[in-house]
Amino acid sequence: APSSLLVVTDSNVHRARGKALHAALDALAVPWSELTLAPGESYKNLASVSAIWDAALGADLDRDAVIVAFGGGVVGDLAGFAASSLLRGVRFVGVPTTLLSMVDASVGGKTGFDHPAGKNLVGAFHQPSAVIADVAHLSTLPARDLACGFAEIVKIALTRDAAFFSRIESTTNQAKSGDRAILAEYIRRSVELKAEIVRDDEREAGNRAILNF
Repeated sequence: APSSLLVVTDSNVHRARGKALHAALDALAVPWSELTLAPGESYKNLASVSAIWDAALGADLDRDAVIVAFGGGVVGDLAGFAASSLLRGVRFVGVPTTLLSMVDASVGGKTGFDHPAGKNLVGAFHQPSAVIADVAHLSTLPARDLACGFAEIVKIALTRDAAFFSRIESTTNQAKSGDRAILAEYIRRSVELKAEIVRDDEREAGNRAILNF
C-alpha cells in the first residue's frame, strides 16, 4: 500500500522496456512519477543520487512511498542507496532488467555509488521490499550482456551447487537460445543460492566478502 511510486530507470531501459513498465503501473491505483538517468557506470555517482533525491522530494514523496529501481545493476545501486537515505529510509522494489542484475546485484541489499577514489566506496546495506525478475526483459539484451549474467550463474553454481552446475552444462544451448523456462530456472536457483549467502553474512563480515557475492 504505497502512497506513491518513483520509478528510477535509464534511457536505454526506458527505450527498450518503458512501455511494458508503464502498462503495469497504469493498472495500479497509485500515483507514480519517473526519473530517467543517463546509462552507464560513469554515471554511478553522487550527482545521479542527488537527482533521485530531487525527483522524490519534488514529487512530495513521504515515508510510505516506494522507489522502484527499473534497470540493471547501476540503476539498482543508485536507487537503492537513494531510498536508504531519503527521509532516513523508504522502501524500494527492484525490477532488474539484465540477467546479471537478476542473479547478482538485485540480491543482497548492497547499494551505493562510485567515488573518485574507487568503485562502490560509498553505500549502505538496504534490503528491497521485493524483487520482480521478469525474463521478458532479457529479450532485448545484446549477447555480451547475457554472457555477463551467465558467467555469474556459473560462478555461483561452481561454488555452491554441483548438481545445478551439471544442469547448466546439459541445458546451455537452450538457455543461449532464449528458452524462458530454462532462464527462469537458472535465475530462481541462483537467487536461492545467493540468498543463503546473504542470510548468513548480510554485511560481508565473512564468506560473502571472500566469495565476492
